[in-house]
Amino acid sequence: MSAHAKRVSTVLVHSGAKVADFTRLNRLGICILHRRVVRDQVEVGRNHDSKVLLWKEAIEERNGTLSLIEEILGQQLLDDIIDVSKSSLESNIYYSSQAFEKLMNLLAGCDTSNISKADLKEAKCQLLKEEPVSYR
Repeated sequence: MSAHAKRVSTVLVHSGAKVADFTRLNRLGICILHRRVVRDQVEVGRNHDSKVLLWKEAIEERNGTLSLIEEILGQQLLDDIIDVSKSSLESNIYYSSQAFEKLMNLLAGCDTSNISKADLKEAKCQLLKEEPVSYR
């Protein structure tokens, strides 16, 4: 069928035309079948919001890591060695596996058995300096 028939069919779907109307107009060559219009719309909409979901996931990972760092810094009273092992951080409110992985990537240059407040503050600064992911 032609592009014109597809456009007419799309308008008919949105205007609430019945399947019998589609069948009648398809026999005249004015539009395509109703099930074909619905199938085409599902196909077009399949990955419609994939970019937005990736953007949202990146923003949530960044904000979750930032919240986790702030929570760890808030719990520490003295400037001593901070335990950033997975088992010790799992009880935190803002803990998630993505935030933990991002934190470990930020602390990659440091010895993970000997993390101080200064190291966490530096990781927080690095995270804040990162270019926020844009949607477009």
